[in-house]
Amino acid sequence: NIGPKNILFGVYDRSYLTADVPSYFPGVGAGQSGGRVDQLPAWAWAVGYTRILTPTLTNEMHVGMIHSDKLQVSVWGDDFGSAACTGTVAPGPGTCNIPLEYGIQGVPQVAGNGGLPIINIGGLRGLGIGNYSPTLQYVWSLEGVDAVTKVWRNHAFKTGIQVDDLEGNISQPPQGRGDMSFNGQYTDISNKNSSLNGISDMLLTPINYEYGVGTGVNLVGGQNGFSASNIPVTDDHRWYIGAYFQDDWKVNPKLTLNLGLRWDLFTPYTETRGYQSNFVPVGGNGATATFYIPNQSCQTPRATIFNTVAALSNINISCSSNAALGNAQKTNFAPRVGFAYKLRPMLVVRGGFGTAYGALANPGYGGTLGLNYPFGYTQTIPSPDSNHPLLAGSSNAPATLENTFNNFNFSNPAVLQSPTPYTTTPVTCPSGNSCDGGQYIGSDYLGATLNGRQPDYHTPLIQTENFTVEDQFTSHDALQVGYVD
Repeated sequence: NIGPKNILFGVYDRSYLTADVPSYFPGVGAGQSGGRVDQLPAWAWAVGYTRILTPTLTNEMHVGMIHSDKLQVSVWGDDFGSAACTGTVAPGPGTCNIPLEYGIQGVPQVAGNGGLPIINIGGLRGLGIGNYSPTLQYVWSLEGVDAVTKVWRNHAFKTGIQVDDLEGNISQPPQGRGDMSFNGQYTDISNKNSSLNGISDMLLTPINYEYGVGTGVNLVGGQNGFSASNIPVTDDHRWYIGAYFQDDWKVNPKLTLNLGLRWDLFTPYTETRGYQSNFVPVGGNGATATFYIPNQSCQTPRATIFNTVAALSNINISCSSNAALGNAQKTNFAPRVGFAYKLRPMLVVRGGFGTAYGALANPGYGGTLGLNYPFGYTQTIPSPDSNHPLLAGSSNAPATLENTFNNFNFSNPAVLQSPTPYTTTPVTCPSGNSCDGGQYIGSDYLGATLNGRQPDYHTPLIQTENFTVEDQFTSHDALQVGYVD
C-alpha cells in the first residue's frame, strides 16, 4: 500500500523445463520417436494499480504479459551439410549429411532438419526422425485491463475494458525430411500383400522385364508411396477486445438485482507477412470453391500446374485485400441477469441467466491457414497398385530409397510437381485408372491438401441459467438446493 488511497501490486514468475527424450533405436536410426531435447522456457509478469478517487469511486488497472516457448529438436537436427558423413556420427552440431552417407539424396540440409527421413518398412519398426520435427514455437500475449466502480445511492455501477495482444510464431514442418514407405507389395503375391516384405522392396533394385516370353511391366519395385513437405515458418497474430457494464441494484431490503452486458471481439488469426491462404468451397461443401490469398503475398510464385489443376477442379484463385482472409463477428453482446430475494429472514432464493462468448482456444498448428500452398504444404504420392511402379519425378525412375527426393523438389512451390503424370497435359489411360509402367491416378491430382476456415466466423457461445433456494434453519445449519443448466 502506497497510502490509504493507492495500492500497487506486482508479480514476476519464470520457469525453465528441459527434458531429454530417448529414441527407440540408438544412433541415427532413431526409430521415428524420441531422440530429442525438449526445452520449455516461460516467464510472466503482471502489475496492478488501484486508486480510490473518492469514497464512492474506485479505479483499477492491470497490465500483464506471458511469454512461453516450446523447442523440440532432434539430437541429430543440427547435423547437416553438403558432404556425406562417414563412420560413426555423434549428435550435432555437425557439418555433414547423414542421409547421404546411406545414399539417400535430396533431403533438405538446414538447421534443425538433420537426420534420416522417415523410412516405413512393412513388418519391421521404421527408421528415421519423427515427423513434425523440429518444433520451434514462440507464444506471447500482452493484456491490459481497466475497471471503474461507482457507488450511487442503492446502485453499484461497474464498467471496464480488456485488450489482449496475442502472437504465436511457429515452425513445425510436418514432413521436412520426407517420408518413404516400403510395404512389400512388389515382392509379395500380386494384389495380396501381407505388408510383411517391406525390407525386400527396399533392398531389391527394380529392373526391366527380362523374360523371353510374353510382355511385362518394367521397373516394378521400390516404394508404395512417399510424401514430404516444405519447411514453413508461420507468424500468427490476433486481438481480443472486451468491454462490460454492470449494475448491482438493491431495489429494496429484500430484493437485489444484478444487470450486466458484455461485448467481445475475437479477431481471426492473421499471418503477419500474409503467408496464408484459405480454401472456401461454395456453400461449405459445394462443387466450386475460391482459394483466397492476401494481396500482401499473392505474388508468391506458384507452379503452373497448381493453377491448371485448380481450374480443372473449379477452384478460383483470388487475391484478397482482407489480410485475415476472414471477418470477425462484431455483434457478440452477452447479457447477464441475476437476482437475490429474501422470502424470510432465513430463507433466500437466487437465480441468474448469462451468455458468454469464447474463441481463444488453441487450435494447434495442423490445419491452420499457414499450412496451405504455397506457404506450407505437404505432397503425398501413392503408387497405383502392386503391378506398376511409383515413378519419381521427370526422370521416370522407380521411387527407391536413393533417388526419390532428388527427383522431387518439395522446397520450391514454383516447381510443384504432379505425381500423375508429371505434366500439365491430361492423360487418359485405357483402363481408366492405371497406365502401363506409370502411376496415373487422375489428371487433376497433385497429392496436396488444402485447409479452409469459415470466412464469416461465428463466435462460439454458451448460455447458462441457475436457480437456488437456501434455508438457514438453525444458527449453524443451512440447506441449499439448486439447479444449474
